[in-house]
Amino acid sequence: MHGVRRGRSAADAAEAAAAAAHAAGLYTVTKAGLAARRRRSIAAADVAASTRALEANPDEYSLWALRYDALVSLGASVMSLPFPGSAGEQTPPPPPAGIGEAESVAAALRISEARHAACVAVEGKLPATEQTGATNDKEDGSSALTGKERANTLLSETENDHRSPDSQGVQSTTSPVSSTDTDTQPYPVAAVADTDAARAAAIRSAEAILVTAWKADLSLTARCLRAQPKSYPTWQHRIQLLSAYAVAAGLPAGVLPAAIAAETRLSETLLAADARNFHGWAHRLRSRRLAAGLPGADSTAADVADVVFTRKCIDADFTNYSAWHRRSVVLPRVASAAAAAAAAPQGQAGGPVEKENAVAAKMKTTPGAAAAVALPPDVRAAELALVRDAVWTEPALESAWVYHRWLVTAAGGDQEDPEDARSLALTEAAGIRQLLAVEPDAVWALRSLAALLAGAMGNGSHAAERGKELAEAADALTRAASLDSLRGGLYAELLADIQKRQEQLVHL
Repeated sequence: MHGVRRGRSAADAAEAAAAAAHAAGLYTVTKAGLAARRRRSIAAADVAASTRALEANPDEYSLWALRYDALVSLGASVMSLPFPGSAGEQTPPPPPAGIGEAESVAAALRISEARHAACVAVEGKLPATEQTGATNDKEDGSSALTGKERANTLLSETENDHRSPDSQGVQSTTSPVSSTDTDTQPYPVAAVADTDAARAAAIRSAEAILVTAWKADLSLTARCLRAQPKSYPTWQHRIQLLSAYAVAAGLPAGVLPAAIAAETRLSETLLAADARNFHGWAHRLRSRRLAAGLPGADSTAADVADVVFTRKCIDADFTNYSAWHRRSVVLPRVASAAAAAAAAPQGQAGGPVEKENAVAAKMKTTPGAAAAVALPPDVRAAELALVRDAVWTEPALESAWVYHRWLVTAAGGDQEDPEDARSLALTEAAGIRQLLAVEPDAVWALRSLAALLAGAMGNGSHAAERGKELAEAADALTRAASLDSLRGGLYAELLADIQKRQEQLVHL
């Protein structure tokens, strides 16, 4: 017995020593990375060491910042090269600070497309044997993959395509650099040339170096997220790879749009493993906004896809608050797009402004105003049926009750008739009474009943009924307060509001 204890103690001590050595190694790497950033001289060894350290601990923000700085340096190398056919002019400066991510991507795409067009104009005049090796980022066979397969491919990219740049022999395929340069630069930098052909070659070479490093970081973030799906620094670095102007503007034309288009499908794969990963939902929304700003993007199709996706999430788990909330965002937009299409003259869709004006005229609102668009009656009825199933299954489901209140009080739009709104509120209140007969201690049901009865004002011609409804609302809140003592202040405020409504009713 004592031998077993001694053996276990030795094993524990060895494990503790290994953990301490590992922690010390991470500290050393992090300290070296911070020093490299301070001296603004990031070596390839720093980047390589950060790869191993981040795979062990993805939450080390300073190491992601080091890798981002290295990519920015490569992007600056690309953008500093003069275009072929120019008189030595440099590419336009970065856009002003403070613009959104989608605007940053749009500006980056304009730069990369202009640079690509200048290179193609020169390359087309050269014999085939002298043309520069323009890179094509489209992966072989990618068009034959389904969305889920491509997302899985991004999560488990092959070592051939996505090894770290320092292990891929990048230096041997690019312009020669001195040993001194390799000590102070994370990757080789292409030399500047004077002829148009040489300029095009230098641009293609610099772009190839950047895109190799960029893909390596996409692969690294995917590996880290598989290990720690809720690592905020990893998610942040990944969205920077897709949206930061200083990096994106240096990528070859066509590379960034393809990556952004695949990102939504990637997020769906990650959310399939944990549908309540708030970091994953936030990344999905940010990548959606980026995709919506791409040339030829169909925002309505993306919203319809979100309707389908959120329904899958809700069917799998009624408690998915993010899915309920996202549904309340995209359903009105789909309804608005349908209204715009219906308002356009037959056979002429018209542009966004014409559609907005037509819908505004139909709804008697001002163009550009943030008017709430009503859900179609059949859609609203189907959503109410869905959320009823959820609250009957789990009466304490706060997210479903919040969505239910939105459906009743806001999904009818700004132009909903007050009497129709009152009728719907009373119908739903009757359903909640049935639920309370089965689950009398359902606090959220009591709160929802009180809210519906208090808000069912109609056109003001129901004074007698309103008195009874407000009294029932006050009773429901009193019962809820007795069951939910931690929120006594909330119920006191709600009851004060009911009392104020009752006093106003007396003076009518």
